[in-house]
Amino acid sequence: MKRNGNHGIVNWILAQHRGNAIFCNALHGSESLSNLRSAPIEAFAHNPDLHKVELSSPCDKELLLLTYEDHRVGGVIEPRSPEHYRQWISHSVNREINISVLRDPFNFFASRIQAEQNGTYPLECWGDCFSTGDGAKLWDKWKSYARRFIEFAASPSPDLIPISYNHWTTSLEYREKICRDLEVALLNDEERKVVTGWGAGSSFNQGIWQESETYMNRWRANSDHEVLVEAVKDEELVELARAIFGDVIDIDNIIDNVGRRR
Repeated sequence: MKRNGNHGIVNWILAQHRGNAIFCNALHGSESLSNLRSAPIEAFAHNPDLHKVELSSPCDKELLLLTYEDHRVGGVIEPRSPEHYRQWISHSVNREINISVLRDPFNFFASRIQAEQNGTYPLECWGDCFSTGDGAKLWDKWKSYARRFIEFAASPSPDLIPISYNHWTTSLEYREKICRDLEVALLNDEERKVVTGWGAGSSFNQGIWQESETYMNRWRANSDHEVLVEAVKDEELVELARAIFGDVIDIDNIIDNVGRRR
């Protein structure tokens, strides 16, 4: 989902790769990949061993990384057979991995609120923007992603990988586990500190990386916003947040303090 921390994770994954790669960001479900060209992104400049190639390039493509944002769960993000990609990369796919990235709802909502307030995106980009009073639509969407995240975590399939942005941000051990799941070596962990320009960077501090504790407390900046006030009253949302993020953020503290100054 937008403002979910997925760009930081994507950039970090690319930084662990060596060889030719394609990255297509924020695809629409109706788009045909055969007509796409991936725009240059900083990840390829940061890593001299990572070579960006276009879909039409005749050279071997060792990594094809696609992101879908804010789509309905069960739509375009369903796993597909390796044959599905052959027309774009010219040879068989050894492995297709479906990753579900999720951030806790309170810091996630705060980032969406802040992005709207500072004009990062035109309001119509959200479709469920807070200014129109449609915050509940975003709660429901987050809950659907949370349920999918839990399904991925419980699945025996090695090709369904859930990544918690909160845990990824705070734990080296967690990042090492992700690399094992992806079957890559942890080559450049410092790349996690890069705030990418693609996707407009951070809602709060543009391109400046901050310590992980800061990212766990973004909710404080918008603790009086009606969306957060109503969100902490949603029992299912809070229960899902506890199940996924309860060991990395103090959810009771958030609930106790959101809306306190009202």
